Amino acid sequence: MTKLPPPVGSHTRADALRDDLSQCERWVIQIGQEADGLTLLRTLDRIADELDALEALGADVRAERSRFESVLAQLRHRAGPLVAQLGPRLAAERPPDARWWWHLDAHLTTRRRRRLKRLLAAAIAGGLLLALGYLLYDKVLAPPPQVRLAYQRMRDGEDAALAGEWEQAIADMEAVVALDPQRAEAYLWLGLLYARTGEAARSEAAFEQARSLMADEVYLMYQRGAFQLALGDTQAARKDALALIELAPDRPEGYLLLGDVAERQGDLDLAIASFQKASEVAEAVGAVEIQALARVRLATALQLRMAQPEP
Repeated sequence: MTKLPPPVGSHTRADALRDDLSQCERWVIQIGQEADGLTLLRTLDRIADELDALEALGADVRAERSRFESVLAQLRHRAGPLVAQLGPRLAAERPPDARWWWHLDAHLTTRRRRRLKRLLAAAIAGGLLLALGYLLYDKVLAPPPQVRLAYQRMRDGEDAALAGEWEQAIADMEAVVALDPQRAEAYLWLGLLYARTGEAARSEAAFEQARSLMADEVYLMYQRGAFQLALGDTQAARKDALALIELAPDRPEGYLLLGDVAERQGDLDLAIASFQKASEVAEAVGAVEIQALARVRLATALQLRMAQPEP
């Protein structure tokens, strides 16, 4: 393919196309707020026409088309707010040969009808099985009272830790391991909490106990870093992320954790690069769930980056 056409005056057709794309990338995030839906749809028409025209001239517009597809994907997810904003204006202003984005109201109605049918079917099936399921759970599957109490104390301990109530959090987590000695996450929390109260020896012992229960050192380090980040200690979480990447560069967890830390610290460029790397590594090793999470986090970071004012 050839390069994009030469300038017409001081502004090239490529510049105008990219300007439109940048506008749409901002507008699609602001649907239902500041952005005017009709202006967005008309600009999408203009972009589609210009992409086709430039490709017919032999221009390489793959990067621009990729950005355009990303905008359209976001638009599909935000069809509800757009249709709600435009109301009857969408049908009134729809061109005779309108592209699919002018028919979002019809697509949304069809999608809602399908969802309603699925919900009704699920409700009927659920109603038939509810009583039997309850009896089966209560008599056969329900965890012992001790395990249920451990779960509740775990939640209480996490809430206390996030509130900075170290002593209460320690008491809750110690109760958890007394009730359920195999709960590795409670030992991880205790390691962090003991460190914050100056009990270094107990902290190290708790970490070693967690390590003995978690066969996967990578998962242990990722969990510890995630807990550090939840407590607001971004420096410690960043240290764990970098150590994890050094330990297992072919695993996605370290890059995912580094992306979370970088986003919390406001370094969106590093966050975007880290989430992208996490997605690539996860795909390479077949970690489907982590790949999906990394892509979601990447999309969020990209939206935050686009929403930032230009320097």
